[in-house]
Amino acid sequence: MRKNIFWYALSILLLAGVLYFFNRSHKSISEHSRLMGVSYEVHSHFQKLYNQLYKAAILHPALIAAQKSAGTKQPFYIDSATIINQATLLQQTVEDSVNKKIATRLYALLGQEIGWLLNANLPDSMQAGQNQSHIDVFRRMDSLITAGIERTKFLIAYRTDRLNEVINHVRTLMIGFIVVIVASLLYTSLNFFNQRYKRRRGEKEMATVLNRMSDSVISLNKEWRYIFLNDAALTTHPQGRQATLGRLMWEVHPEIKESAFWESYQKAMTTQTVVEVESLFGPLNTWFSARIYPSYNGITIFYKDITQAKQAEQQLAKTIRELTDYKVALDESSIVAITDQKGTILHANDNFCRISGFNREELIGQDHRIINSGYHPKSFIRDLWMTIANGYIWRGELKNRTKNGNIYWVDTTIVPFRNDDGKPYRYVAIRSDITARKLAEEKLVQSENIYKMIASSIPGSVICILDTKLTYLLIEGKLLEQIGYSRQQLLGKQAASVLPADVYAESEPFFKQALAGNTVKRESHRTGYDFITRYIPLKDDKDEIFSIMTVSIDVSELKNAQRNIIELNRGLEEKIKTRTEQLRKSNEELEAFSYSVSHDLRAPLRGIIGFSAILQEEYGKQLDEEGKRITQVIIDNTQKMGRLIDDLLEFSRTGKKTIQKANTDFNLLVPGIIEELSPPEQRKIKWEIKPLLTAEVDASLFRQVWVNLLSNAIKYSRTKTDPAITVGCLAEDTQKVYYVRDNGVGFDEAYKHKLFGVFQRLHDDHEFEGTGVGLALVDRIVTRHGGKVWAESKEGEGACFYFSLPAEL
Repeated sequence: MRKNIFWYALSILLLAGVLYFFNRSHKSISEHSRLMGVSYEVHSHFQKLYNQLYKAAILHPALIAAQKSAGTKQPFYIDSATIINQATLLQQTVEDSVNKKIATRLYALLGQEIGWLLNANLPDSMQAGQNQSHIDVFRRMDSLITAGIERTKFLIAYRTDRLNEVINHVRTLMIGFIVVIVASLLYTSLNFFNQRYKRRRGEKEMATVLNRMSDSVISLNKEWRYIFLNDAALTTHPQGRQATLGRLMWEVHPEIKESAFWESYQKAMTTQTVVEVESLFGPLNTWFSARIYPSYNGITIFYKDITQAKQAEQQLAKTIRELTDYKVALDESSIVAITDQKGTILHANDNFCRISGFNREELIGQDHRIINSGYHPKSFIRDLWMTIANGYIWRGELKNRTKNGNIYWVDTTIVPFRNDDGKPYRYVAIRSDITARKLAEEKLVQSENIYKMIASSIPGSVICILDTKLTYLLIEGKLLEQIGYSRQQLLGKQAASVLPADVYAESEPFFKQALAGNTVKRESHRTGYDFITRYIPLKDDKDEIFSIMTVSIDVSELKNAQRNIIELNRGLEEKIKTRTEQLRKSNEELEAFSYSVSHDLRAPLRGIIGFSAILQEEYGKQLDEEGKRITQVIIDNTQKMGRLIDDLLEFSRTGKKTIQKANTDFNLLVPGIIEELSPPEQRKIKWEIKPLLTAEVDASLFRQVWVNLLSNAIKYSRTKTDPAITVGCLAEDTQKVYYVRDNGVGFDEAYKHKLFGVFQRLHDDHEFEGTGVGLALVDRIVTRHGGKVWAESKEGEGACFYFSLPAEL
């Protein structure tokens, strides 16, 4: 390209030089031609003047006079005006400086001697020797004219030579220019054909290269017509190369103007800049990536199918979104920490900070010794590190310590991230808080002996405790082996994996109801035994179910009796009595067992309280604050257990006590109970006792009803500044309704169905003491009298407890 530019510039300079030379030569030839014309004209003027002077000089005056008188024409007559005019023309025409001087002198001499010339006969004068001075002037004019003629001839010859010289130069230059032009044309033609050959060969090579490319390439001229397609482009132009070349783009792809590509094509064509675009081309349902290169005569488009890459990109974006969602979910639900290979904490999420009590700045850069409780032995920690350092996942439970010294448990999974060499460079610890479960397990262990004692004391029974995943944690009772199972077979395993499919299918609905918080009963028959099973949910202090207990009692004899009663006719009354007596004895045994258990449990409780008191009195000084606190917790819980036993005994007595009805005046009974329940410091309660209807009831039992209801009202309203309790009665057609209303803390009505169950409480012990038996006792007493119990409340606004009795009572 640079070489061509050089030759183009050289040609232009050569042409300019030739034009300049021709211009100068043209001017020179024109000037010489003009001067030659002037010289010829001057020569003519000199010659004419010479002739006119000689004509004037050779005429005789007499002859002139005779001719004039005769009226004949004188062919040689020359007058002074003609001669003067001729001299004037000569003077005006001459340009040469020498001739100018000659013409000037000649004109002056003519003006001086013109009269003499016209009146004298020069030849005669010369013969006679007359007028010598005029003759000298004439001779001088003759000499001047002759000198002018010679000078003019010289100038004509000189101008002719110069003109011929210029013409020869022009001819030589023309020949040289023609030679140069011919040489240039030959060179240009050869170069043109060589360039065309190279261009065609380059185009073929370029076409070969482009056809070998995996990317599609098309070229369009400024009219948007196809001028090139490589082989790869034929996949998007199924009409073929020949059918496509020369056609308009929108004839081949009618929808192109509605796509994002058209705007980019126009931009590249208009702005002459390279444009890149990625978009989906709807008609082909394909993603393309295009790069448009503009040129002076159109555009060239390199494009390729990126559908798979786009789908992979979309899948990657989806995966990244999912991973982000997983991370958010993990951060929300779990305790997450990331450490380097040395155990230095690099990341701690909010849950980690919340449970440990440290802020993120305090954790980052530290290792996990900052939360080490010292509970686990060094061998345990060493095994943990050996596992993850070898690239394996470690799972286990860890006991940690918070910033303020509290203990918490976490279920932990530590996942090592390995580099290309297979060596861990990061550890991700994912934990969940299991403190509540561990505390529940500790409580479960504490109460396990009690459960074992209860189960072993009930003949023909089995008690099982299962966690929320239905894994057997405890099994006690001889009935287990009688129905074909062993303790080793079930302990530590899930019910679904060890029970026969049909047995588990029958039991599963009851397990689910118990896990939902309901106590349910089931009667079943297996391997010749009939038994009744109760599914009881066990809850922690937060009223959350942490396990369930199943109590199965062999009632084969009772069920056989029931079946025999159905099968026997009324004439078998004695046998029915026998079976009934057996049933009665079984019930008495159950009642006796409850009573016995309650009494038997008192002895160990008294021992615990006594030894704890001795520990406080005799060793209190040796105990630290934590030891004193634990001792006091033992005493408090043991006393609570004693109250619970008392309530159980009362509940048991209520169930078997014979009702002795009498006309009872509640207007006398209730004030006395209020006087007993309200010590002086609680006399600030505002009491409103409305008239109460008398009823035919067991006075001693209903005294317990009123005591429980009124004591609850006092207890749950004690946090109020101005407590108020109302006692009243409503008379209806078929029943009498009594109520106790307070303005205390109330309860959530969503849980009111739990109020009258044994051990069911809606408030924590640390807020309001109690055993959860009082309202169950109220319900049993009222129910035995043919009535019912219910309650209404708004949380924080108080509660109202109702019980009804039949009006005929």
